Amino acid sequence: MNKTLSQDFRPRTTRPKTGSLGRTQRGRRVVAFLHLHVMALMVATLIERKLRQAMKREGFKSLPIYPEKKECPYPTMFDLARLFRNVERYEVAIGDDIHVFPAQLSAVQKQVLELLEVPLAAYQ
Repeated sequence: MNKTLSQDFRPRTTRPKTGSLGRTQRGRRVVAFLHLHVMALMVATLIERKLRQAMKREGFKSLPIYPEKKECPYPTMFDLARLFRNVERYEVAIGDDIHVFPAQLSAVQKQVLELLEVPLAAYQ
C-alpha cells in the first residue's frame, strides 16, 4: 500500500456546509439527548400528578416529606428523590446461596409508595 504522508492525515469525513445540526452525528446526539430529557421530565410530571391525585382522593392535605418532617402540600419529583435517596437493598451471592437484605423504609416512604400504587415487595 503506497500512501504518502499527506494522504494518511487527510480528513476522512467531510461535514455538511449547510450548518444544519440535524445532518451531523453530533447534531443527532444533541437531538437524542433532548428527547431523553423531555421524556424524563414527562415521567417526573406524571409521577407528581399521580401522587397529588392520590393525596386528594385519600384526603391528605400534605405529607411530611420536607427535611425535619415538615409538611409538603405539593410534592415534586425533587422532594421524592430526596425522600428515597438513602434507600438501599442488597443481594449477596455466596456460592449458590443468595442473601437478601431488604430496604428499611420509613412510614412516610411506605405511605408514598402506597399512594403511587407501587408494591412494597419491590423493595423487599
